[in-house]
Amino acid sequence: MVQLVGTRPFTPQTLAVFTLYYWFNRAHRSHPMPTAMEGLVIGEQLRQEKAMWRAMWLSLLIGIPSACYALLLPYYRLGADTAQVGGAQRWFGWEAYNRYLLPWLTAGQKLNLGAIGFTVGGFLFVWLLHLLRAYWIGCPFHPVGYAISGTWSMEMVWFPLFLAWLAKALVLRYGTFRDYYNYSQFFIGLVIGDFVSGGLWNIYGTAVGREVYRFNE
Repeated sequence: MVQLVGTRPFTPQTLAVFTLYYWFNRAHRSHPMPTAMEGLVIGEQLRQEKAMWRAMWLSLLIGIPSACYALLLPYYRLGADTAQVGGAQRWFGWEAYNRYLLPWLTAGQKLNLGAIGFTVGGFLFVWLLHLLRAYWIGCPFHPVGYAISGTWSMEMVWFPLFLAWLAKALVLRYGTFRDYYNYSQFFIGLVIGDFVSGGLWNIYGTAVGREVYRFNE
């Protein structure tokens, strides 16, 4: 909205509230809903919907307080502005305020015709991709892929996603459905193995108090 009409129509309080929603589009790598939806689909296929729901609610009730405790504990033990805490924790909190709110309140911002044009163009292009998906069977382009392609996280995951797409395309092109099923089990095993190894490294690092391999990067 600030890009559309500038900062003049909004009060400082409203701009401060706008800033609280900065996390929506900072980076698309921590959304819980895709994982939750996949879990519910798995539960439905295994006829264990209620068990999956209970597991998800239990993970929420345990995971959220545990994550908050794990993030806040180093602040009180080591200090929030020390090298021992790590970089991300120090700048995520003030990044939105320094990058957006401070310039809005001090210098202001006029409506940005360029941003408006690119927003409209992106909207129309997404609808074009949607129509292609609706009328072109086997269309390789997805509107969601275009929407998240410009985020910072994509520079770290584009090549693994490309390899996954290439492997799937080759198997579907030159193999059978049974081959696809067998190979998919292998690749699922690779993903699970990566998470298991990363989790074990984190447990080891916590136990010995040492910086270890971080599998999420």
